[in-house]
Amino acid sequence: MNSFRRLTADGTRKLTPRYIKGGREVVYTTFAGPKLLRLTRLTVADGAVAAFHPEAAKSETEPAFSRDGRVMAFMQLRGALSLAVVIRDLERKEPAEVPPPGGFAGACNPGVAPDGSRVLFAIAENTHQKVFSVNAKGGDRKQLTDGVGADNWPSYSPDGGRIVFGSSRLGVYDLFVMNADGGGVRRLTHGPHRSVRPEFSPDGRRIAFARFVGGAMRVWVMDADGRGARPVVTDSEGDDYPGWHPDGRRLVVASQRAGQHDLYEVGVG
Repeated sequence: MNSFRRLTADGTRKLTPRYIKGGREVVYTTFAGPKLLRLTRLTVADGAVAAFHPEAAKSETEPAFSRDGRVMAFMQLRGALSLAVVIRDLERKEPAEVPPPGGFAGACNPGVAPDGSRVLFAIAENTHQKVFSVNAKGGDRKQLTDGVGADNWPSYSPDGGRIVFGSSRLGVYDLFVMNADGGGVRRLTHGPHRSVRPEFSPDGRRIAFARFVGGAMRVWVMDADGRGARPVVTDSEGDDYPGWHPDGRRLVVASQRAGQHDLYEVGVG
């Protein structure tokens, strides 16, 4: 069994954790009320938590960061089932956004290029959900995937040259990798279990993801070419939303144990 330590202890549901500041902090999504999602900052050393955007009055979720933590993207609720991608340069305090289209629609699953130059997201257009990218000011929009099925959870490789994502284009959700311009698509997993939320390791040699097996979500790691897949947590009631520590030897995961939902740091060697 992999080594692990508990990072939070309040037992409430948590989503989409991501390390920042060299692994000293974790930013994740919490439920601040029945209808309010909030981005929360955890200081790993002492367990202190605080709202990441104390002034936020709208639901915010799915934080993503550039490698240096300067550029951030997240989802913000603008209306019933209507989500915008908000992009912020945290040093210059320069906000940008990808506004939601009309109706009950919106983007999801943002990913930021390592150098902060571009932001990925998935959005449904012409019936199918596809992966797009924009620059850090929300412009120069490019469609990167096309075809049947839904494409989700795009994430850049550490060098910015590849993107790993999940797609239902062949039936069950599997993982695929493509070049940063959308070319060279290659399948990494082959079912029969649903595989979602992939993320490259900091050295680009491995991919962490969640897989639905035996009635529960489990966190897995595989080589970047799709080989050697193995579970990294096996003694919980369910694990999800893996995020790599900058050292490439640990993951933060949202885990359910004894009915409690908390964040755990899990060793992966």
